[in-house]
Amino acid sequence: VRISAGIIFTIFFLLTLILRSNGESRRRLAQATDRFKAGDYSARMQITGSAEAQAMARTFNAMAQEVQTLVQSVQASECQQREQLHFMLQLINAFPVPLCVVNPSGVCQRVNTAWEQLFRIPAAQIVGQPLQALLDSMQMISVQTGHMCTDAETSLAEQELHIVAPDGRAFDALYWQAAFTTTDGNPAGTIGAMMDITLRRQAQVALRAEKERAEVTLSSIGDAVITTDLGWRIESINTVAQQLTGWTADQAQG
Repeated sequence: VRISAGIIFTIFFLLTLILRSNGESRRRLAQATDRFKAGDYSARMQITGSAEAQAMARTFNAMAQEVQTLVQSVQASECQQREQLHFMLQLINAFPVPLCVVNPSGVCQRVNTAWEQLFRIPAAQIVGQPLQALLDSMQMISVQTGHMCTDAETSLAEQELHIVAPDGRAFDALYWQAAFTTTDGNPAGTIGAMMDITLRRQAQVALRAEKERAEVTLSSIGDAVITTDLGWRIESINTVAQQLTGWTADQAQG
């Protein structure tokens, strides 16, 4: 009986030690796992205890090291992408030409500072809204054709417009639109650029008026006058010269 009791006591004592050791290993594993889940990727288990506990600790540490390396690589890549995005945003805002990025659904994704200044509308009121809603709030007349622009016409690569903004300002603009794609080649939207050419338009009108005055002056004198370029190609011919040569201005030009 004493021997049996001693054997039973020894068995239970050893089982208690094994269970306590396993419980301690599970506790240390749970603590390391919680730290890892909380963002402490340097968490590691102490390699102590039984052979099974040490093997489990080595396995966890190896896994944690691989995950930590992967997370650090992803974080470095994200940091680089953020820096590139930040640089691109600064570049777009520093660009003097008004720019607008639109997704394939026609929703405005981003506008630069020059766009805000041109239309005098904050980006917060444009981004996330259909660009067509902004265009519909304006009177946009194509200078080339002289009629109101439609959706199909605004897809042109280049168009000269006369715009009346919602605040009543009228100006002339040259609008470019180009499509861009994802890295897979799928359509990702369009980039629109608009340049205020009001001053250039006014200069063209003034130059045209000056040219008309010069032509009137040349037509009113009694001498035949022909102007040419450096290659001796005729650029203009007044009325007296037409009468002397028998050429019309259209026949002589060029």
